[in-house]
Amino acid sequence: MAVKKLTGLSGIDNRQEDAALEVGGKAPSLHLRDAVNVDFTDSGRIKMRDGIQQVCSIPFKHLWQSNLHGDCFAALDGDWVKINPNTWDYEILTAGVAHGVIQHQVLNNRVVMCSDHGLYLHDGQSSYPLCLDTPASPMLYFSGEGSILPGDYSVAVSWLRDGQESALSESLKINSRDKQSLHVNFPLCLNPSITHVRLYITEQNGGELRQIEDYPISELSIHIPSMPNLGRAATYQHLSPMRPGRYLKLWRGRLITVQRNVLYFSEAMAFHLTDERYNFLQFPQRITFVEPVDGGIWVGQVDHVSFLRGVDPKDMTQERKPTTRPIEGSSGMLKSDMISPEISQGADTAIWLAENGYNIGTSQGQIIEIQSSHLNNISGKSAQLVGLGEKVIAVVN
Repeated sequence: MAVKKLTGLSGIDNRQEDAALEVGGKAPSLHLRDAVNVDFTDSGRIKMRDGIQQVCSIPFKHLWQSNLHGDCFAALDGDWVKINPNTWDYEILTAGVAHGVIQHQVLNNRVVMCSDHGLYLHDGQSSYPLCLDTPASPMLYFSGEGSILPGDYSVAVSWLRDGQESALSESLKINSRDKQSLHVNFPLCLNPSITHVRLYITEQNGGELRQIEDYPISELSIHIPSMPNLGRAATYQHLSPMRPGRYLKLWRGRLITVQRNVLYFSEAMAFHLTDERYNFLQFPQRITFVEPVDGGIWVGQVDHVSFLRGVDPKDMTQERKPTTRPIEGSSGMLKSDMISPEISQGADTAIWLAENGYNIGTSQGQIIEIQSSHLNNISGKSAQLVGLGEKVIAVVN
């Protein structure tokens, strides 16, 4: 039987005819229909794939390691836990909040976790909800002697925690028919991390809420005999706590989350708040991945991929790209030094797995189907992309 010497191997090809799998010329190569338990080297040779072994019997889910701190986090029986990857010991950070698919993001040197239950923050010492509940409206009444002029006034409050301010309560209007004193009964606070309540009021017959003062949360009510000097205008009026969801990302000073086919943005540099009137974008199909880049945001759909071009949610435009179906959850980011300068354009680049292999989405909105001439019919219900050395590996379900 004749023995044929194999040339350099160029990977898998399930699209072309058998006769086209072998390439001659000065740089001969050979594509394979399938290869099991082997890796291809840069020189076109094959080597046995490294084996794996079970290192832990604890059923951790959604493991994630911070590239900044090296800390490892996961979900375990509905609890958010921090893991020592050397010993696989763990500590519970917050119990009962890690339901559904949990995802993580480094935010201002801290770690934020998003689950169906909400958004939570770990600062290295303790863990607590990222968002603050919006307080109820205060109770108001005028009485006794005072120097507050007759007219209409509106009053609202917000909670404070370590310099972080919640959204404002609904403003409550009250009318004074004579010079009187204002009494304010603050709403009940059940969050032990809240330290102060901030009070806002309008000028006589005015419409703009302006800050009066911050009061310790232990103060249940205050008495204001005369109109105080008013401070800055309220900035968090008409806002709400940031929505939780899937595909947690950080983009241009905003957090991004997804619920079904809607993309939600936090306020700029106020990650715990969102404006539900404007800070969202709706898509025609369910969103299957999100990857922000310099020029916009790559958004996976059920049967295609869209690019949101722009730098502000109010001005972004949706561009539908003519691509094959991406596999849900199969996206990631490539550092600019991992691929050629022509592709990276000097910026980080998105990558995802589709029916025709890996697709690259550049920072300026171009798609490069790097394996489409050789691969086809890749399918799966969902996938997870991980980096291992200089390789990108997709685990497909």
